[in-house]
Amino acid sequence: MKKRGFTLLEAVLYLAIAGVVIYFISGFAFNAIFGKAKIESIQEVSEGSRSVLDQISSAISNSSEINGLEVDVPPGETVPWYDVSWIYRKKITIDKTKVPNTDQTNFPVLVSLTGLSNINANGTDIRFTDSTGTGELAREIESYSAGTLVAWVKVPVLSTSANTDIYMYYGSSGASEPSPRSAYGSQKVWDDGGSNYFKGVWHLADPTNPVDSTDANNGTNSGSTATVGQVDGGAYFTSANYISLGASNLFTPTTASTLSFWVKTSNTHYQRLFVFERASGSSAMALNIAVSTGAGDDNNGKPYAFYRNSSDILLSMIGPSSIADGNWHYLSYTINNTVGSLYVDGISAATASDISVSKTFNFSSDNALINYFTSNGLNPGYLDESRFSNTARSADWIKTEYNNQSSPATFYTVGSEETP
Repeated sequence: MKKRGFTLLEAVLYLAIAGVVIYFISGFAFNAIFGKAKIESIQEVSEGSRSVLDQISSAISNSSEINGLEVDVPPGETVPWYDVSWIYRKKITIDKTKVPNTDQTNFPVLVSLTGLSNINANGTDIRFTDSTGTGELAREIESYSAGTLVAWVKVPVLSTSANTDIYMYYGSSGASEPSPRSAYGSQKVWDDGGSNYFKGVWHLADPTNPVDSTDANNGTNSGSTATVGQVDGGAYFTSANYISLGASNLFTPTTASTLSFWVKTSNTHYQRLFVFERASGSSAMALNIAVSTGAGDDNNGKPYAFYRNSSDILLSMIGPSSIADGNWHYLSYTINNTVGSLYVDGISAATASDISVSKTFNFSSDNALINYFTSNGLNPGYLDESRFSNTARSADWIKTEYNNQSSPATFYTVGSEETP
């Protein structure tokens, strides 16, 4: 509820007016004392008078000063409306306890809802605003069908100290889908023009058409099929199925980067899940995120990240426990200058800092693959929500992502439907 401050003069005037009204209506005593006000001997009061007086009395009794006093705005005064062409809205309140330690800026929040109605086909009329009710936010509708919504909303600030409110508007029959590159279009969720820039986002809801939501690196499918994913739809792979992202400038190890995705497999053997690779003789180089190292009998299902050239592994990290348990797990890999970090389900699992300047290399003309094109790929397994960005995400950012994507229903609460 909104708050506003009263000056000393306003507080005294309101008290006096309330006293006069009550005196003439009900005839009982009102006693006001400067610096501290007190309401006494209320016998019978009309509901309207009681409401005003109770609000002021309660605020004063809980305040050490009258000047700058905060009181509740009456319930009839609501948050402004985005546009009367949108007939309905719901308030979404993001739980501060799901945002650990530090505020997150320009954060893509997953909004996953069911049981919706009064929405255009494909969700073209869905809009989101900030807590003011009018400040529009960029959003991507991943899917909307039969009352079920999967959307991504770029929230300017997710607070760790206070709940964050946003509003979802809908019910405008004439609304059309915003242009992807417009101020509030789908691509702007992932591109803030600054430090939180994503270079590739593949939702994999339809792996047969692996579109990049940044529109920079659309993929080409080779054998993977659509299935149920962690977030929405996902991709199912068997041996030698893969998605090629082509030659791209996605990855340069000399700069900060983050790679994240969801994976599910029961196979404990060596499986390469996401690969940046240059396969050209002595200059061959690769970054791999895998399950198990594949060395000797080391097929233990543990997450494994490594860089290598044609003859040597330059850096490697192994998680502490197996993820080959048939459940979805969120893997994130970051590199920040010479330090690499591997996260599993939002928790730091391994770090390595043995990258030196002499070991850096450039993938500017190389191939990037989701899953691998030989028997060393998932066999079988599932992937969902792969993304790559040009900054080393913090541990708090990665944990917030995990909290949001692993359990959207506990990440926020949704209010009742409102009308103007």
